[in-house]
Amino acid sequence: CELCGRQTDQITTHHLYPRVTVRKAAKSGFPFTRKQKDSVAAMCWPCHCIVHRLIPADILAASFHSIDLL
Repeated sequence: CELCGRQTDQITTHHLYPRVTVRKAAKSGFPFTRKQKDSVAAMCWPCHCIVHRLIPADILAASFHSIDLL
């Protein structure tokens, strides 16, 4: 896991710019770049869940779009 360093076979893909936010932005005429859309982090399931439980998608995209920022 890129966030906690846990070694596990159950790694998930976390989109640093959440897909729901990317879709909403595109509909509003403010599309994200391909690089932003493709930015992901490998996270264990517990870290991935807690990130999404604690931080709304729009805030993730605006303020927590890298492992360092998380």
